[in-house]
Parts: sequence; C-alpha cells; structure tokens
Amino acid sequence: MSQSSISPDTFKIHAQILVWKQTVLDLVQENDQLKRQLSHFISEGKKSSELLDVLEGYHNAFINKDTHLSLLIQDIRRQEMFAKSLANEKIKDLNFEYQQQRLQFEVGRMAEEFQKLKQKFEMLLGQEKLD
Repeated sequence: MSQSSISPDTFKIHAQILVWKQTVLDLVQENDQLKRQLSHFISEGKKSSELLDVLEGYHNAFINKDTHLSLLIQDIRRQEMFAKSLANEKIKDLNFEYQQQRLQFEVGRMAEEFQKLKQKFEMLLGQEKLD
C-alpha cells in the first residue's frame, strides 16, 4: 500500500499507534533505570528496616508497572494488527474506535502514574542521600 493510497484517517491512526508504542517503550526503559537505581541504593550500605520496607514498596510498584506495561504493549500490538487488517472504508468500525479511545486513555494514564511514582522515588532518594 503506497503512501498516496492511505486515507488521512488511516494515516492518523497508524501515527497514533506509533506514538503509543514509543511512549510505552520509553516507560519500560525508565522503569528499568529506576529498578537499577533502587538496587544500587540498597547496595550502598546499611539501611533501617523502616526504609527497607519503603524501598520494598517501590520495588513492588516497579514490578507492577512492568506487568501493566507488558499488557499495554500487547494491546497496542493487537490494535496495530487490527488497523492493518481494516480497509480504509472500514476504519470506522465501532470496536476499533472504542479500542483506540481506550488505548489513548490507558497510555496517558500510565504515563501520568509513572511520572508520579518516579518523582516520589527520586524525592526519597534525594532525601536519604542528604541524611
């Protein structure tokens, strides 16, 4: 299918899917970096049991994000395959449109939640390094 035979709606949909994929892949990389920071911080020296409990909570949150990001990647890939299977005239499929809206919401929500988690974690590390 050449660029000229793609409808503007189809092009927008495929562009949006590419944005979602890149956003989620960026979040996966950031989550991996935070897990490495956590591991490094824990290995730096003796920590109180209270701090270790807090750090364990962050570790669990990062693992939870891994799971949710993996599921989101699967959903995006399914939507991408669905989009490729639809002809230009069928791009208005109601289930397809619903999934587009749902993925838009889910990717945005995940990015927002992740940034909040990251900020809290970085604040904790910054406070602990000052103590």
